[in-house]
Amino acid sequence: MELHQLETFLAVAEEHSFSRAAVRLHRTQPAVSQVIRKLEASVGETLFDRAAHDGSLTAAGVLLHDYALRLLALRREASSALGELKSLERGSLQLAANEYTCMYLLPAIDRFRREFPHITVAVHRMLASHIPAELNLRTFEIGVISFHPDPVEFRTIAVYGDSLAFVVSPSHPLAGIKHVSIKDLGKELQTGDLVRVPVDELEVKRVLRLIIRRKSTLSYAARVFLQTVRTLAREQGPPFYYHVERAG
Repeated sequence: MELHQLETFLAVAEEHSFSRAAVRLHRTQPAVSQVIRKLEASVGETLFDRAAHDGSLTAAGVLLHDYALRLLALRREASSALGELKSLERGSLQLAANEYTCMYLLPAIDRFRREFPHITVAVHRMLASHIPAELNLRTFEIGVISFHPDPVEFRTIAVYGDSLAFVVSPSHPLAGIKHVSIKDLGKELQTGDLVRVPVDELEVKRVLRLIIRRKSTLSYAARVFLQTVRTLAREQGPPFYYHVERAG
């Protein structure tokens, strides 16, 4: 049983005539009759009372008529829903992150939610080491991590970077020095307000990455979220950026 057969069946039932149904469907009457015969063969029942010559339905035809109306209505509903997904009038975005990685992407998430209020955004908290496995299970579309996953299975986009800093009290002797050596760090830090001091030999950078399965087909919502992150990086600059990393 195919949907186009049901469309033909409904046309004959509504027109009470094979010939008028053929005109309505822009087909020949023999073609319409052939479709109905195939439909009857597939359901194992006669659907029209041929002796009545007015397209009257049999009991089986009456039963199928209601189901055909519902099936075609569902098709229209499905087509409409798919259109809404494409236009971002409905849908969901599933992200996986731990507390600290997600925190840095809040500006991008906030912008996305304001621009696309009909999209449900869910951030699932979990250990970063578990995120690649969950992506392989199709539980989420995008993960947020700070390490390099298997490049064969995943592609990554670096989106945020910062570095470790040495901080001291404003009254600390090292506070007024622009750069210090790691040898100067032997003394205990004093308490109080802190200021940032670069350490020449202490360069520890942290990069946050969006991780996506290589073989995945992203939803419209996920694609637009990546565009939102890219736009944010272009407008605000460091520490936000958008760099698609190459494997290896």
